[in-house]
Amino acid sequence: MTTVNPRHPSRTFVTSPARESLVGGRSGEACAAAKAVSDRDVSRWNTAPVQGHDVADPRALGKLTRPELQQLVRLSDSVSVRTVPQLQVRLEQIVALFARRGDLRGVFPAIYAPTTARAWEARLAGQVADGATSDALALDFGKRFLDNLHAHLSGTPTTPAWSRYFSEAMAAEAPSFSLIARGMNAHLTVDLPAAIAATDVPASFHEDFVALGEVMAAGIPQMVENVRRHYGLDLSDLLQGYAPGRFLSALFGANLPSRLTFQELREIAWSQGQALRSGDLEAAHGLVDNEASFRARDAVIDHLPM
Repeated sequence: MTTVNPRHPSRTFVTSPARESLVGGRSGEACAAAKAVSDRDVSRWNTAPVQGHDVADPRALGKLTRPELQQLVRLSDSVSVRTVPQLQVRLEQIVALFARRGDLRGVFPAIYAPTTARAWEARLAGQVADGATSDALALDFGKRFLDNLHAHLSGTPTTPAWSRYFSEAMAAEAPSFSLIARGMNAHLTVDLPAAIAATDVPASFHEDFVALGEVMAAGIPQMVENVRRHYGLDLSDLLQGYAPGRFLSALFGANLPSRLTFQELREIAWSQGQALRSGDLEAAHGLVDNEASFRARDAVIDHLPM
């Protein structure tokens, strides 16, 4: 049975008694990952939440006023976001609203917004050969954060990867390295491979993918400054060069190079996304491995210094 996501008509879902898998993609084309999947139900891990309403949930107030909460519900509604510049404006507005109240749920988008801006600048400068694929991937990737934020604010379930971030951000008294890492883990480990598969990013896009990663990595000082300006937290040690070796060795395991870079993390996501896109049994295994990777890294984040 095929079901259309009411908030995202271009994303459809194939449902059965045993599983529900994301198959929608760019321009409404069916994603190849819909072909052969494992009987194990792993779709819940990567599928963006299907949001049911736009009414703010009072439990999500935190430090916000009710009008601010309702405004954030509207800003996080990704249905009306159709271009990368629109996504960038939304992210900046979301950060500003959260930061105005010192609400820590805005810490991750404060990091994410500068990378989106730099990627778009590279696109305009002609540094990306396949602009259409770049736009489709950036939009799907960004909307996964917006959709989860919208679900959190409106009282509907988020994906498991994001629930921990929002819970910790609501409970924390001050920004922390662990909170930052929690959001980065959800977005890079889970959202990015899923976005690559859902938008049917071809293997030929890899060169552009690497080039965009270089542009984003060069913008790490901007991420650091954005978080310092909004929240007073200095992330230099965590983000410069994409974190010190001790942090990365603990977080990503001894089997990976000690000097793991931003590009290497993106390369892992690329491989997982291409496996999901292939639509064979290995794609299903990729989903399972993806979930295991997230849980392992999330457990290590529990022991990061504040």
